[in-house]
Amino acid sequence: KYKRPSVLVFDKISILDKTLTKIIDLLQENAKEVTDTLKYVIVFVTSEGSVPKRMR
Repeated sequence: KYKRPSVLVFDKISILDKTLTKIIDLLQENAKEVTDTLKYVIVFVTSEGSVPKRMR
């Protein structure tokens, strides 16, 4: 209808970093794969923890 990709937002993603680091890796891998297709856009929101370092 709007001819724009959907946006999937993960807020406070640093919560997962404490116990589910593999999930973060899988989400980031998926985000990289769909970037070229523009089917949807994934946004990770965090302001603390080691997640920003992992995302580089």
